This record gives sequence, C-alpha cells and structure tokens, in this order.
Amino acid sequence: MRVSADIRMGRDYAKYLTSLLIFGSNGIWVKAIALPTHEIALVRVLLGALSLLIVFLATRKRFSLHLSRKNFLFVAASGACLGLSVIFLFQAYHEVGVAVSSLLYALGPVGLMVVSPIVFKTRLTRSMVAGFAVIVAGVVLVNGAVDTTLNITGILCGLAAAASYTVMIVLGKFATVEDGLERTVVQLLCATVTIAVIILATGMPLQVPAATDILPMLVLGIGNMGLGCYLYFSSVANLPTSTVATCSYIEYLSAVLFSAVFLHELLSAGQWVGAVLIIGGALFCEVIASRQREAS
Repeated sequence: MRVSADIRMGRDYAKYLTSLLIFGSNGIWVKAIALPTHEIALVRVLLGALSLLIVFLATRKRFSLHLSRKNFLFVAASGACLGLSVIFLFQAYHEVGVAVSSLLYALGPVGLMVVSPIVFKTRLTRSMVAGFAVIVAGVVLVNGAVDTTLNITGILCGLAAAASYTVMIVLGKFATVEDGLERTVVQLLCATVTIAVIILATGMPLQVPAATDILPMLVLGIGNMGLGCYLYFSSVANLPTSTVATCSYIEYLSAVLFSAVFLHELLSAGQWVGAVLIIGGALFCEVIASRQREAS
C-alpha cells in the first residue's frame, strides 16, 4: 500500500511540475497576441474549458459533481477565483508591467502558507518560514528595481490576483473529487463565466482577432490553459499545501527563463542570484515538509 501511495504521489508531483512549466510559457504567447488583456484572459479560459469539455464528453463520462452539493460549490467557487486571478493579473500587466505584477502575484503562495496553519492545521516551522524568506528575496532580485511611481490601480490588481490565487487553492482542497478532468472542466467553465460577467458589467470593449493572433490564442487556450489546468488541478488537490506553495515559484522562475531564451530579455547578475535563491528556497522548504510527513 505504501509503494502504491508513493507512486501516486510521484505522478502528482510530475503533473504539478509539468503544469508549472506550461504556465511559465504564458508570457511568450501573450506577447504574440495583439488584443486587450481582458479579451486574452476570456479567450484563454474559454478555449481551455471547451477543449477539456469535448474530451470529457468524448469519453462518455457523466458529471457527478452535482450529486454532492458541497463538492460542487467548492469546485465552482475555486473556478470563480481562478477567473478573478487571471483577469486581475492580466490587468496588472497592463497597468504596471509584467515584472512588478509577477512580484505581487508571487505573494499568493506566501498567503497560502500563512493561512494553512489556520485552515488546514498544518505545522509552520521556523525553517519553512526562513525558506520562504529566501524565496521572496529571490523574487525581489529577479524583478530588479521597482519603480516607486507605480499607479495604485495596478498594485491593487496584482494584490487581488495573489489573494484570488490563495483562496482558489484553499477552496479547491475542500472538495473531494476523484475525477481530475471533471474538476478541471467545472473550474474552467466557472472561470469563463466569471470573466465574462466582469467584462459585461464593466463594459470593456472586445476586438476581432487578427489572423496572426489565431495560433498563439489556440496554444494559450487549448495547450496552456486546457492541458495545463488539467495537470494542475488534478494533482494540486492531492499534494501537501506546503508543496503547492513552495514549488509554485517554479512557474515564476520558468517564466523569467523562457523570456530570456525566447524573447531575448537578458538577466542581470542579481537576477541570476535571485533565480538560484528561488530554486534553493523551494527545495529547502520541500525537504523540511517531507521530513514532517515522514515523522507523522
């Protein structure tokens, strides 16, 4: 039994880390799309939801979440928070740029670790706090100097995206759903509805995409959102909260590395030091968490 449990845990780790690397490439595709950020956010989650819904229906599966009102509500609410997180983050990109937005969004996992002892009764040791301090220091170094003239709207959007991320993970872990595909389909559909309602309520304009936008939109929606979210949500509910919080920084780090390789955005010496701190801090926290699990 122990071996089979370890195998399942290993698969969940692999799926989770793969999803983070997929999400890390989002910025490359967003850069290639000449549409407003709110429209990119809507198309991204809509294509992801439709692609996974087709797969779900093609396998002749039936929705079972409605049989448990508690599970459905938690999954739906988690999906709504996903929609909020995406649209707030994309708006923050527009207001204050990708670097500062990512710095603010990186506070989401920190918030998750802070609320975990209260919500999930997990043990937060001094070593793990120290590891998180190293990660945050790395995030600051990777982003470099922060412009003090930033507008308050962008800062609030970045913080709102981080808060939405934290709530999304917390709500999702309260739902016990065996079918990861069904969970992801429902979450993406709820995220789509949430973003659509926000766009309609605020009167944000929509544009017809150009021919050059089609391919990156398909990759961003079907590949990055559809496949990425399936791997993410089907694994994150089965992993320890500490693992989700610490390893999530791999997404941020991979985004920086991908931008350097594909967009030729060169990193400074300080940013490379920050990258090492992010990886080192995440690994340190995970080692501490693994020892706690083995001792329990």
